[in-house]
Amino acid sequence: MATPATGEPRPEELRARYELEVRLADRLRHSTRDERRYLYGALYGELYREVPALRDAGRTARAREHNLAVVWPLVRGFIWPASRCLEVGAGDCAMALQMAGSAASVCAVDVTQEGVDRVGWPANLRMVVGDGITLPIGSETQDLVLSSQVLEHLHPDDVADHLCDVRRVLVPGGLFLCITPNRLFGPSDVSRHFSAVPTGLHLREYTYGEVRDLLKAAGFRGSRYLTRPLAGRMWALPEGVFVGLERVLHAASAGRPVWRWRVFRGLLGVRIVARR
Repeated sequence: MATPATGEPRPEELRARYELEVRLADRLRHSTRDERRYLYGALYGELYREVPALRDAGRTARAREHNLAVVWPLVRGFIWPASRCLEVGAGDCAMALQMAGSAASVCAVDVTQEGVDRVGWPANLRMVVGDGITLPIGSETQDLVLSSQVLEHLHPDDVADHLCDVRRVLVPGGLFLCITPNRLFGPSDVSRHFSAVPTGLHLREYTYGEVRDLLKAAGFRGSRYLTRPLAGRMWALPEGVFVGLERVLHAASAGRPVWRWRVFRGLLGVRIVARR
C-alpha cells in the first residue's frame, strides 16, 4: 500500500484511508455512550482490517522505534523495580514490553488485540481488552498509568469518565502520565492532509491547558509539564508559562493551526504528569 521508494502511502491510498476514518469517526461522533462501549473495539478492528498497511512490518517497526525513542525517555523516570504499571491504548504493546523490563508488573489495555504478537512475552506482562471508556482493572492497584496518543481518540463526552476511571485504578499518590497531540498544531491524524480541523479518528485534540483542566476536574493534583529530554534527562516544570504561551500562540494565529512553527511544536507537545 506504500510506494516502494519512500514507504509513504500513495495519494489515492491516503485519500481512501481518510475517507474510511471519516466514516468510522462519524459513527463514533453520533453514537450513544452505551453504543460506544462496543463501537471503539469494532471500529478500530475494522480500521486494521481495511488498512493492512497499519500492520506492515516495516511501517510498524519504524513507528515502534520512533515511539520508544520519543516516549520511553519520558516514561522511564517514573518506573521503579517495584512499580505496578498500566498502559492505556497499548496498541502493539511495544511500549508495554519496554516497561516490563523495568517494572514489577505491566498491564496493557486496548479496545482490540489486532496486530498483537504475544510470542516471547515476559511473565510480568499481561493484556486485557477494555471498552475504551473504563478500565477492567481493580481500584487502587497501579502506581503508574501511561496514556500516549489516546485521549484524542475518545469521544469528548467520554473523556471525563475515562479520566475518573484512570484515577480510580491508581494508588493514592500514584502518577498519571498523559501524552497527546497539541490542538494548536493539529490536526495530527490523517485529516491533516485534507482539513484544517480533525475529521478522522482524532475526535478532538486538546491544548496543554485543556488537559490540565480536565485532570483537575477528575480529581488529579500537582500537574506538571514534561519537557523533551534535555541534557540527558527529562524535566517536570511548572505549568503556568506553557499555558500562557499557548494563549499567545492561539491569539497570534487567530485560532488557526500553527503546525509550521516547528520550534513551538517541539516545545508545546502535551506531555503532562499528575498525581492522584
